[in-house]
Amino acid sequence: KTRQAPSALAATIREVLEDRDGRAQLVERAYGVVEERYTLERMVEATCALYEEVLRKPRLLVWKLSAPGDMVLISPSLRAIRRRYPEASISLVVSPSVRELVARCPYVDELLMFHPTRKDRTLPGKWRFARRLRRAAFDRSIDLQNSRLTHVLAWLADAPVRVGYARRWPWLLSRPVPMPPAPMSPVAHQAHLLAADGIALDSEQLEVWPSPEDERAAAALRRELGLRAEQPIVAISPGASARW
Repeated sequence: KTRQAPSALAATIREVLEDRDGRAQLVERAYGVVEERYTLERMVEATCALYEEVLRKPRLLVWKLSAPGDMVLISPSLRAIRRRYPEASISLVVSPSVRELVARCPYVDELLMFHPTRKDRTLPGKWRFARRLRRAAFDRSIDLQNSRLTHVLAWLADAPVRVGYARRWPWLLSRPVPMPPAPMSPVAHQAHLLAADGIALDSEQLEVWPSPEDERAAAALRRELGLRAEQPIVAISPGASARW
């Protein structure tokens, strides 16, 4: 079929060229379509509608690169950001090692992988990533990682609004938030940052978004351990950070 397509197209073109009356009717119908669908007024309306859609749908960039536990702990923040910006396109920058934890997050439209290869950890690799972000034209950067690197990348991405804690190179932020005066739990620590940008948490309830395969594996593990489906489980992590 693929080989016959060019010859069939050539035959149709030849037929149209040889049929003067049919060609005139075809041209007349085409003009009618153009005059109906592509008037100046309609084009202006479509352009204005596009601008209005862009204004309603800002592009947000959220940073959280490390640690499986951190991915779970930012779930209230992601939920709050989505509630504050329901129409926004939200991109989350993560490392590949934690991608699966947020792959099905309903509050995020796009995952951006940073440090996927050793080559990208170099200065040229970081510059390429920053240029990629700059081309995406993000309107707002919310830094839940709060490292010098993420502050620099957000600045290079040229996001007009850059929110983060003012503990590392705050001059790179457009909205530096002072550090809390006293130690706080991880979720409260994020809530303090978001509140300074007008974003409020609805609760500190954590979320995970397992796949069907994950659910089946968890059910199998419960059966193996003799645990009832409704039985609570307490996990202990001896190596957790003393700070948190």
